[in-house]
Amino acid sequence: MAGNREYKSDVFSMLMEEPGYALEVYNALNHSDYRDPGRIEVCNLERGISLSVRNDAAFILDMNLNVYEHESTVCPNMPLRALIYVTNILEQWVKKQNIYGRRLVKIPTPRFVVFYNGAEEQRSQYRLKLSDAYANRIKKPELELTCTVYNTRTGSCCRNARY
Repeated sequence: MAGNREYKSDVFSMLMEEPGYALEVYNALNHSDYRDPGRIEVCNLERGISLSVRNDAAFILDMNLNVYEHESTVCPNMPLRALIYVTNILEQWVKKQNIYGRRLVKIPTPRFVVFYNGAEEQRSQYRLKLSDAYANRIKKPELELTCTVYNTRTGSCCRNARY
């Protein structure tokens, strides 16, 4: 069973590295109509958490950073993983920028999506928050990251995508 799960994740990542497929999924999620795959800038997650399983994808389109995960198991740690991914991507993004200067360095607006296709019953769509992992909960966390989880088994997202 684990081999099948890894295969699905690898296929997902390979598809999302193809700008045409990434654009199709982006359009389905955002109800947009971008047509030029050349506008997709694929971001390689060089220092991902797992080097053995490729279940993530990231790309920039129109200054929007899209970080997508594919999961076959329920994982409440997705926001923490997304934080690590986006930190690595932004570190690469700002290498040639002066982040210590007086000028504001603009970064792509991030969006974090998890595509769940496991066997466990899950709602069709829900959100996971980084602050749920905080040992000391506060009303207004200074750092928040939200992942939107789509249960692809329910057909709740990307109805028009071919992937």
